[in-house]
Amino acid sequence: MRAAAIRATVGQLEQLNVAVYAFRVRYNGLPGDLHVDSAAELGFFSMTGAGAGFLVGWGDGNSLIEAVDSDQAWAKGETLVFWRHLSEAGLLNSSLGNDLSHDPSVNGTPITDVGQWLPSAKLGRGNYIAVYSHNKGTYFELNAITAIGGDGSYTADAPSVPGLEGYSIDVKIDDGAPCTGTVITRGSDLGGALNSPSTDACDGVMSAGHFYSQNGLYALRVQWP
Repeated sequence: MRAAAIRATVGQLEQLNVAVYAFRVRYNGLPGDLHVDSAAELGFFSMTGAGAGFLVGWGDGNSLIEAVDSDQAWAKGETLVFWRHLSEAGLLNSSLGNDLSHDPSVNGTPITDVGQWLPSAKLGRGNYIAVYSHNKGTYFELNAITAIGGDGSYTADAPSVPGLEGYSIDVKIDDGAPCTGTVITRGSDLGGALNSPSTDACDGVMSAGHFYSQNGLYALRVQWP
């Protein structure tokens, strides 16, 4: 039963990569990061406000998926518009972010129905998939997100990917090692780790020898190819 969920999760991540590639080829930009002028011309959701089109996270077309005015991974600006654009392009099998504000500088209402904004991971266990860029890399993150604050900050439960499942996902995509390659584990303080992507990805979760622990619980970050 869990083997099927693991395979489905790997397939889901692969499909998301294909969707991003297809969007980029069709529209000459990344979902979420597509310049606001191009987004409007193409009929996609487009951010407005003082920073639209030139500030970080405001649809500035810099080929990174960033939160508004920040190096954080918060769900604000491009990191949420990403899912809205994929939905509008027909590249997701769900419709996400329909209630987004066009001006991301304005704090919204805290969100508890996370599934209306982020895709649920096929792995289950309360995991969702978030997206963000950091240090010029862009990542999908499997994390047990329970809420999104009005300021865009995430709230997450304790880690919920068991060690054997984390290893199985890692070895199917990457090298099977939790601290190297394109699939790495995240800190045990998941809310802090996700909101602050500079947090050491292996902090607090490693067993001796830097292997996945059978009894460990993890969140996973997967870099785009």
